[in-house]
Amino acid sequence: MTDPVKPIGQLVKAGRIEKNYTQQQLAELSGISLRSVQRIESGQVSPRRYTLNLLADILETDFSERQPVPEATSNNFSRERRLILSIGLGLLWLLLGLAYVFQSPFFPETAFELMLYIAGFLTTYLVVLWRLWR
Repeated sequence: MTDPVKPIGQLVKAGRIEKNYTQQQLAELSGISLRSVQRIESGQVSPRRYTLNLLADILETDFSERQPVPEATSNNFSRERRLILSIGLGLLWLLLGLAYVFQSPFFPETAFELMLYIAGFLTTYLVVLWRLWR
């Protein structure tokens, strides 16, 4: 029996060897590339659930019981992506706000109107950032 803490690549490799398949044969049977099989077995990549289920069917085993694969979430942004979005949205928002101010000959008529405009502008931007980063 295999150790439940083994990386998934080692489990795929053990299953492939147990079935006497080469990496090329496993790639052809599964419809994934030879390079993908090699990268999964070496632990360079973690296969998606679909790929893992496909390999499990071919190798007649169940990898999910031994080592669950987390489901990918569409809302899960990396820190780097959030920073890029934050800066990009801020610059875009600033350009749109300035375009509105410069195109209008009568806005703002007073400093108070300008301050209200800036406060609304910043509040909207902060709400967007808060939702992005929570």
